[in-house]
Amino acid sequence: MKVLMVGVTDRPCGTRGYSQGLKERLEPSIEIEEVSLFDPPEELLSDHKFDILHLNFAENAPYGEWIPFLSSIPRKVWTFHHARESVYERHPTYPIEPHEWFSQFDRVIVNQPLTGASFKLAWNPPEVLSMAESGHFVYIPQPIPHAMGQSKPGKILRIASHGFPTRFKRMREICEAAAMIKECEVHLMCARSPHVDVDAEEGIFRQILGDVPLIMDKEFLTVERIIENFQRAHVGVFSAIPSQGGQSAAILPAVAAGTPLVVSDSWHFNTIKPYAMIMDANDFLDEARLAQSITIAAHLPASVPPIVEEMSWERVAEMHKEVYQDVFNSP
Repeated sequence: MKVLMVGVTDRPCGTRGYSQGLKERLEPSIEIEEVSLFDPPEELLSDHKFDILHLNFAENAPYGEWIPFLSSIPRKVWTFHHARESVYERHPTYPIEPHEWFSQFDRVIVNQPLTGASFKLAWNPPEVLSMAESGHFVYIPQPIPHAMGQSKPGKILRIASHGFPTRFKRMREICEAAAMIKECEVHLMCARSPHVDVDAEEGIFRQILGDVPLIMDKEFLTVERIIENFQRAHVGVFSAIPSQGGQSAAILPAVAAGTPLVVSDSWHFNTIKPYAMIMDANDFLDEARLAQSITIAAHLPASVPPIVEEMSWERVAEMHKEVYQDVFNSP
C-alpha cells in the first residue's frame, strides 16, 4: 500500500514532524511519499501513483485548490490538526462549509493534542454531528515521544517553557514570576518565525528579569533536544490563553521528560491535569501566585506519567495503520 502525504516539506514544523514520524514507523509495510502542499494538485496527481491520498495540513493551506480534484480520487484521508470542540472555532478558512469539506474524505483524522475532546452538540451543525456518530471522524492523539535517560537538573532552580508565540504562551508572565523568585534561571524555547519578532521579545524578557539569567533558544529544536532541555529544568510552566490556546503540543516534551509542571486550568491541557499542578488561568496574571506555584512545584519529584506510554508514537502509528487499512479495503 502506498500513501501520498501532502503537506509541508520545505521547513520544520509540527505537521512535518507528524508525517515524518508516520513514515519512519510505518514503512516498509506502508510506503509514505511526502510531497509539498504548495505544488499544484493536478501535477501531484498526474506525477505520482498511490493508493490513498492523505492531506496533512492545518490553517492557511490551499484548500480551495483541491476541491475540483477530490471527487475523482477513490480513497482519501484528511488530518484535522489542532481541532477544537467546534469546527467553527479556530478552523481553517474553508472554501466551502466545514461539513461539505469533511464529506469529501473517507475518514477525517482528528488530531487533538492533550484534550481528547470530541465535537459538542451545541457548537456544530447537525451534519457534523451526524458524521461524528457514523464514525467518519477518527480521534488520534498527538504522540508523546519517549525521553532517553533521567532528569538531571542543576542546583539553581531552572524554569522552562516551550511554544509559539511567546504572548500566547504567557512567557512574559513567566519572566515576571521568575524575577520575583530571583534565585533561579529561565530557559525559554520559541523558534524564530515571520509572525513574531522573537529577538525583540527576548529584549523585553531580559529587561523584566534583570539579574536573573535567561537562556533563549530561538532556533528550531528537535523534539529530542527539547526533551533534554526539560530534563535539565526543575519546573515546566505552561498557560493557554483561552481564545488562542492552540499548539498545546508544546507541552508534550515536558511531559515526556517527567518534569514537574505548572499549567493553567484550561481544557487544552485536560489530559495531563492529573499529573500537574493546576492554577486558575487568571492566576498566571498574578506574578506572586505564579512564583509561589513554581517554587512549590520545584520540590516535586520528576516522574514520567503513564500517559506517555498511552500516547506513544508506536500506538499512534498503529492507529494510522488501521485507518489506512480500513480505507484501502473499503468498497
